[in-house]
Amino acid sequence: MSTQIQDRQSKADSLLELPVHAYGELSLFERFSVKICRFIAARPKLKDACQWLIERTNAKLTYACVANIIEESGLEHVRNLNPPGSILMVANHRSFFDMFVASAVLYKHTSFLRRLFFPVRADFFHSHPIGLALNIFIAAGAMFPPIYRDRRRSKLNPTSMAQMDYLLRQPDTLVGIHPEASRNKNNDPYQFLRTRSGVGQLVQKCPGNTLIVPYFMCGLSSDFLYEVKRNFGPADKRGNPIRIRFGKPIFASELNQEASARDHAEHLMDMIQKLAQEDLESQKA
Repeated sequence: MSTQIQDRQSKADSLLELPVHAYGELSLFERFSVKICRFIAARPKLKDACQWLIERTNAKLTYACVANIIEESGLEHVRNLNPPGSILMVANHRSFFDMFVASAVLYKHTSFLRRLFFPVRADFFHSHPIGLALNIFIAAGAMFPPIYRDRRRSKLNPTSMAQMDYLLRQPDTLVGIHPEASRNKNNDPYQFLRTRSGVGQLVQKCPGNTLIVPYFMCGLSSDFLYEVKRNFGPADKRGNPIRIRFGKPIFASELNQEASARDHAEHLMDMIQKLAQEDLESQKA
């Protein structure tokens, strides 16, 4: 049995490892950051222990920091989920903290979260000591794999995509991704950026029993201290609420298997836009 475990561990290490040539594209600190996060990601028992700690500390604290200003809809779609495989969570992107808040909400109302991964831009969370500290001590290394947006992206992002593909083939694993790729700074939360095809490529390759969970969020800024202040401030001065609306999950096998990566990405973005429209209509009612 120990030999089988060692074989699985060796395979995980190998599949999540960067190619030798890729390390030459990284700074010394980036190499250190990526290796730490890969080490956690490749060890399910270690990852489970980290997530157990996050669920009982940081997730509860995060939820408490927005509990008075958050409005949740669509929980009936996720409350009793028991995914047979992995989960791909897709959403619009308005704030640096939207996936943190979304996962805190899911921890509060569901019991299916196990191993969480949120691919993030490399130019802070994997290149700066503060970014790495936030990743390790607040998210338990969940902000992995890194996504590169500089000149190195053509050399390094294919490996990041392969790492996400590997993670989605593991049971009890959730990968959260934004089809818009970049944070949308438009003042209108119902207007979206151009959809990128990366999430479509993941859908093309992931197992058919991967459950795709969409949500739409608005009202959350990138100044979390501001959100904390208004959460604990006078009720009549808290401003507009943070609204999160979950949609009905679908299995990857339900999508058109002949569709292109672009078509898949657009389909998932359509699911998010539908939730946005429902949110808009609820505000007019």
